[in-house]
Amino acid sequence: MDQTLKRKLNYRILSLISAGLFLAHLDRINVGFAAPYMSADLGFSPAVYGAGASLFFLGYILFELPSNYALHRMGAPVWLGRIMITWGIVACCMAFVVGEHSFYITRVILGAAEAGYVPGALYFLSHWYPAENRTSAVSGTIVAALCAGIFAGPLAGLLIPIDFLGLHGWQWMFLIEGIPPILLGIVFIIYLPRDPAQAHWLTQKERSFLVDTITSQKLDLSSHMTSHGFSDIFRSPRVWLYGIMFFFLNLGLWSLVFWMPQLIKERFVGYSAFATSLLSTAPYVLGVVICLLVGRSADRTGDRRWHLFVLGTLAGAAALCSLYLNTPVASWALLSVGLACSYSFVTVAQPVPATAFRDGALAAGLAIFNSCGQVGGLVGPYVVGLIRQFTGSFTMAVALLACSLIIAGILPMIFYRAFPRIARGSEEAVVRVPQVTAA
Repeated sequence: MDQTLKRKLNYRILSLISAGLFLAHLDRINVGFAAPYMSADLGFSPAVYGAGASLFFLGYILFELPSNYALHRMGAPVWLGRIMITWGIVACCMAFVVGEHSFYITRVILGAAEAGYVPGALYFLSHWYPAENRTSAVSGTIVAALCAGIFAGPLAGLLIPIDFLGLHGWQWMFLIEGIPPILLGIVFIIYLPRDPAQAHWLTQKERSFLVDTITSQKLDLSSHMTSHGFSDIFRSPRVWLYGIMFFFLNLGLWSLVFWMPQLIKERFVGYSAFATSLLSTAPYVLGVVICLLVGRSADRTGDRRWHLFVLGTLAGAAALCSLYLNTPVASWALLSVGLACSYSFVTVAQPVPATAFRDGALAAGLAIFNSCGQVGGLVGPYVVGLIRQFTGSFTMAVALLACSLIIAGILPMIFYRAFPRIARGSEEAVVRVPQVTAA
């Protein structure tokens, strides 16, 4: 794909998808910055906060597969826009939580509202980017999520001290950060074309190139599969392997994301809310650099397995080593490396289901893959909260999430045939074994 066409796609398609992921991530993680102040105002214990943070993923799990099925039937632009409008409204409602039950209910509904955006966006990108350019495109979306982490801390530090019109700062934070996705969702519905054939801003030659290339790659894929129906995906061991890998990755990743502000606050006692929020941005800044480098490296080499192994084991090792350092700065730096490498792992892992499935099967495969990951997000933060409450420290919790990240990195090395090297200019799905078997 030439650079002119790539720039057009990045500007017209990837920028909007990435903006949506930026806002999704912002509305997902802002509860971590609000937690100490919500706990003070509403009397939440660490276990209550951990449960509320985790319950987001319960709603996500329950509605992700139906959401992706609806996206496949209705078209990505309309359905992704609907998702954004819905989660923006629910995110605003987080400002009016009054106790643990309303906190739990709102978090579940927020997860249900956001369900399907990430796999739906990846499915949408697979209709625009040829296989050899897909990891770089996905790295752009992960960078957007990391940028949300960069801005979330300072923004929370500015908004939380506000006390206006009877609302506390954490309430204003939820309200202000919930409005943009509603507006962007409307833009999605009006502006985004469904596929390259409908993109008037492409030349006829560019439209033909994208349609022909992506169609031929899908045909190459189908020749390596017995069936590619939506329901056939459930009989594929390969997609469940991907899901297990993503479970262990997300268990560690989301435990770090939701608890990082409090891990930092515990290590830097006496620092202001704004100072600790700035320290929380470090892993996201580092993650942006690593994600961009990893995305380009994976596309250039066609390798998935070794990238996943290095990133997973490095993330887990850094988190483990942080337990043995008494200096707050060194511990914070290692935790930052762990979180940054965990996000970079997602950059390489997200395009992997496209190595096995296409069309309806790909939509379902991405949903199952992400749903398994959300189970990890459901388990991790809650278990960390329980450990923190009953032991009085984060030591055992950090050890648990570190081991989970290492397992995620080791799995691709054990099941190496499920992570084939991709030749440039060829479809990712050309593999040595059949991926789906019909009943």
